[in-house]
Order: sequence, then C-alpha cells, then structure tokens
Amino acid sequence: MPWVYSRRALIISVLLFICVMILSFRFPGSSSLIERMFAAIGLPVTSESHGRGVEYTNLVILTLFIALLFTANFALSRGRTMIVVLLVILLGIMPNWLTTNYERYLASGIYAVEVDEQGSRCFYTIDQGKFTGYCQLTLINNNNSTVEIQPLLEIPWLHTSSKETLSDIELKPIILEPRETKVYRTESGYVTIENYIDRGHEEGRLDIKFSNGDYDRRWTTNM
Repeated sequence: MPWVYSRRALIISVLLFICVMILSFRFPGSSSLIERMFAAIGLPVTSESHGRGVEYTNLVILTLFIALLFTANFALSRGRTMIVVLLVILLGIMPNWLTTNYERYLASGIYAVEVDEQGSRCFYTIDQGKFTGYCQLTLINNNNSTVEIQPLLEIPWLHTSSKETLSDIELKPIILEPRETKVYRTESGYVTIENYIDRGHEEGRLDIKFSNGDYDRRWTTNM
C-alpha cells in the first residue's frame, strides 16, 4: 500500500486503538473497564477521595492515546493529519456508542436497561449527621419483556469515623414495560449516620445501584 510507510507501526497502531477502546468501554455501569481494573487491584482511581482530583485512569488512557498517535503518524506516509483528527473523534464517541448499542441490541434483562445520562442525576446532602439522597433517572428498557429492578443508594463512607460499610438505602422498585422509557424521581428521606464526622452542610454526587436479585449495576450520575 503506497500510503503505508511501516506495516509494523500500523499493526501496533491498530492494537493500541483496540486497547484504548476496550479500556474505555463503560459496562455494566458508569465505570470504564480500566477504572474497574484499578479498583480490583487496589489502586486509587483519583488523587482525592470520592472521585475528586486527578483521574489516574484518564492519564493511562491519554498516555496510550499519545502512543497511538505517534505510531500512526510513523506508520503512514500521507494523510497523517486526517487520521489524527479521525482518531480524536473516535476516542470521544466510540466508547459510549459501543455501550449504547450493546445495551440496545445484544444485552438482555437488567443489562439491557439503558440510563440516559443527560436526563439523570443523583446527589446527596448531609446536614448535622442526617443524610438525604435525591435521584432523577431516565431509564430505557430495551427488552421485549417487563423488567423489575431494585434501586439502592450508597452512602459515602468518608463521612463517618467507622470503617464499616454503611448499609444501602432501598428505594421503591421500578417496573419497566417492554421498550418503555420512564423518568423515575425519588427522595430517600432522612437517615441518621452514626459516628458522623461533623463538617457542616455537605453535598455531592451519589452512586446508585440497580439489582434484579441476581446481578447488580452501579452508576454515578451528574449532580
């Protein structure tokens, strides 16, 4: 091929591209594969607690992507600028595209329930040791059958001096009819946190877990 300068570099570029796409794949929840890998081996995902600070996983992805751009640029004898622009666009849209289409066309049961991230938000407030969780979720059932899921709110552990994990808050079960899109709103009510470390009024993003009794999916939405 006249536009290929190095076939070896081209093969490495393709492998790096596949690697970046796989590590960026967000399923079965809102966490990417590389974030779950970091958590599984005990490495921190971010430089600060509760998802704040520098995201180390993004640094790894960025490093791999820079290596991809370098090898792709070396592999080609022409059309380099166009390929760089195309790779940047693909990195931005492909992971979400893969997740969405997997949920819509290949998955089943709870794994085929899609969360519209633009129309979903879960956050909490803590005031004088009283925790309240709020959620608005836009859920899309891509199944051809009815699905019932149990949503659970997770209280952030960092607000207590105890190392024990605090119990999840069970919310009202959600029943989704086949191919139904439903907006789900809820407020958990007050839950008093024992051994609370008083830091004044606080609020932040909240993790919500979906369960059908056999499988769980965890999401972190926007505030």
